[in-house]
Amino acid sequence: MAAKKTDKLNVPRLLRAPLEAAHQRLRVFERELEKLFAELRKKGEQRRKELASFAERLANHGFGMNELRDRLSSLPDHGVEYAAELRNWAENLRSELVRQFEALQTKAVVFLGMATRREVEQLAKNLARLSRRVEKAGKGADAARNAARPAMGT
Repeated sequence: MAAKKTDKLNVPRLLRAPLEAAHQRLRVFERELEKLFAELRKKGEQRRKELASFAERLANHGFGMNELRDRLSSLPDHGVEYAAELRNWAENLRSELVRQFEALQTKAVVFLGMATRREVEQLAKNLARLSRRVEKAGKGADAARNAARPAMGT
């Protein structure tokens, strides 16, 4: 049958064999495509039935399509609210854990007999105050010595 088609086209004999082979491959390709489309139609029908079943189950549970669409459209807003709640919860948990850790650290410092940060800061302030007093007293003593020297020299 393919030879008759190529004869009608007045194709030279050299090109008839490759042309007929190409026609044969096209026929095989067309059959495979028909099978694929039939399969896709069948799967599409199955998916349509599944979706209809799903919609029916939702309707039986009190969800109409409009309500379902509204719920689905509100999901991003609820997600943002839920994320904010989770963030607040995490921040509160973090601050509580830091507070508990500091309390445990203070207990450990007391148990070991070490000075706490507050005590070290207070000691530093006291040392600074005493240093100023010593410097002030030293300057006063130097001034008194200097004042006494000229008086001795005359």
